[in-house]
Amino acid sequence: MVYWMTANRRLHFNFALDRALEHCRALQPPLLILEPLRCDYRWASRRLHAFVIQGMRDNAAEARRNGHAYAGWVERSPGGGSGLLQQIAARACTFVTDDYPCFFLPRMIRAVGRQLPVLLEAVDSNGLLPMRAADQIFPTAYAFRRFLQKQLTPHLTDCPTPQPLADPAIPRLSQLPDLFERWPGLCSDGELADPTGWLDTIPIDQSVRETIYTGGAVAARQCLSLFLTRKLARYGEERNEPDADVASGLSPWLHFGHISVHEVFQQLAEQEKWNTGLLADPKQTRGSRNGWWGMSESAESFLDELVTWRELGFNMCWQDRRYDRWESIPDWARKNPARTLHGPQA
Repeated sequence: MVYWMTANRRLHFNFALDRALEHCRALQPPLLILEPLRCDYRWASRRLHAFVIQGMRDNAAEARRNGHAYAGWVERSPGGGSGLLQQIAARACTFVTDDYPCFFLPRMIRAVGRQLPVLLEAVDSNGLLPMRAADQIFPTAYAFRRFLQKQLTPHLTDCPTPQPLADPAIPRLSQLPDLFERWPGLCSDGELADPTGWLDTIPIDQSVRETIYTGGAVAARQCLSLFLTRKLARYGEERNEPDADVASGLSPWLHFGHISVHEVFQQLAEQEKWNTGLLADPKQTRGSRNGWWGMSESAESFLDELVTWRELGFNMCWQDRRYDRWESIPDWARKNPARTLHGPQA
């Protein structure tokens, strides 16, 4: 059984990993966690590579603590991974991967699915609302918020497993397949701990250097803890003041899947002493930014960013493959782009 990690690069609060483990329980194969990183994606740079590889380090440690096989594989030259997935699939019963609607990933998943000799399942673990729970593209945050207030409640208690790898009933894979010897790129623990030197050899944009931010689940959880304990109380009033520095700062870790929106929501709900019984009647709130959640003003303001605005993007991207093209812009905006960019509503 293979979990092919492509977008939700974490081993906790992950519906795709949960699904892979369901197959393990039913069929009793051991689990292989495969996290590859290509070198020829658009905007490939040292900065992005380093952030993802730091996440690999945390994932390798988590898998090792729980006795599971993990393969962090970094492509060393364009096309260097050609044929790798097919060879792994030849020894697997099923592949599970992440269902992510953006970038080159949907196209890649479709192409690989046609080539593998086994079933490939793509599982959505992007937001609190499953992407396919909405069958229309919402043109505004207000319209989407009204929909959320009517439809989100049952999904709030449907949470992925916090520590799925700890289950002792899952068979363990004693060693990685020897086929990795034919595809150089498998990273040792030492290489993941300090990629500084060998990253120089990867054909990516080396001029875009690392930042002060560290990738991975450990750093993501530290950032979340800092936000909840020191910044959240001021978020409602000061989030639009850059100098106040009360934003969560979670964006890079959410983007690379190093932390789940479910974990963020769970931690926030616990701090707010919240339960679903506090939700307001959507007929009364009618899409209002405040009042539906039944939390503090700051918490509700943060959730509007985390859930409404973030998942509004997923709502469009999975339904319109032109999401990154001019044609996807609404007619009213295309007819007068100057007004759209510089008018009162900008």
